[in-house]
Amino acid sequence: MIFQEKKVEEGWEYKINDVFGVMEFYSDEKIIVDVLDDMVLLLLRQNLSALVVKGEVKTEQGIVRYTFTKEPQWGEVSPEEEAEWDDPEDRDICENTPTSTDEPESEFTRISLYVRRIFKKLRKSVAVLRDIWRNPQ
Repeated sequence: MIFQEKKVEEGWEYKINDVFGVMEFYSDEKIIVDVLDDMVLLLLRQNLSALVVKGEVKTEQGIVRYTFTKEPQWGEVSPEEEAEWDDPEDRDICENTPTSTDEPESEFTRISLYVRRIFKKLRKSVAVLRDIWRNPQ
């Protein structure tokens, strides 16, 4: 994520570029980092089919207006990009890069995949607990 904060005549402007899209916030007062972080997380968790989400939120510092322009999940690929992906001669593979084989997976590989899945679920649980701790309502 790329966060940009700018002082404008009417107050403060925040722009967040992410792989999911662009979020713009406008506020009369400077937004506290935790509040801005919570607003970004809330917008990212919304499962709306709209490509543009607009609204405003009343905070302790005043009213914050926001616009979230989502990136399409399936973007168009130019023919040049597709040609780059398909050309095997242009790929630079390091000596130690793992490659696919027809051999069965090792026990270590299976265990490491399970550990990654467990860590992923734990991260999600921690995020939920953090949200509950911040907003016990």
